[in-house]
Parts: sequence; structure tokens; C-alpha cells
Amino acid sequence: MLASDSEYYDEYRRLIWWLFFGTRGGSMRLRIVEHIKEKPSNLNQISVSLGINYRTSEHHIRILEDNGVLISKGDRYGKIYYINPNFIDKLEIINKFKEKK
Repeated sequence: MLASDSEYYDEYRRLIWWLFFGTRGGSMRLRIVEHIKEKPSNLNQISVSLGINYRTSEHHIRILEDNGVLISKGDRYGKIYYINPNFIDKLEIINKFKEKK
């Protein structure tokens, strides 16, 4: 790995730690990402599938989108969320953190 690759990897590790393990809402965001990884969904589908409030899913989805983990396609209520293709290879970092817990 080049030095710059290592720096990016470290930045992603910090981001992933903060998003999924270092904050109170991290476990919910992790559940959402795992759900979307298996089945891209809209907010209502995510809420129903995970048994959470619509506003809760909306809040966490916004955080995940703002941090480049998720992307969406479609408009308004029909908007479907997907794992950002640029983030897919970073999912292994999540698994490494999960193994350490």
C-alpha cells in the first residue's frame, strides 16, 4: 500500500468507528447498512423490516448518506437506498471491528 492509500484507509477506519461503533446510534446504523446490503430499500421498507420509527430511519439514513456510505435513486417516498459502490470495499473494515468486540 502506498502512503496515501494508508492515510485513506486510516481515515475510513476512523469514520467507520465513529459511524458504527463510537456513537450511541452506531448499532442502528450498522443494522440499516446490513439490511440495505442484502436488500436495497426505501425508508418505509427499512422502518418496517427493522421495527423502527420512520423518523429514526430517516435520521440515520441522512447521516449515512452525508458520510458517503449510502446513495439513493428515485424521488421522495419511492427513493431506494443502496450501498455506495465506492464504499463496498470498506465493509471489510466493519467486519474487523465486529470481530474485535
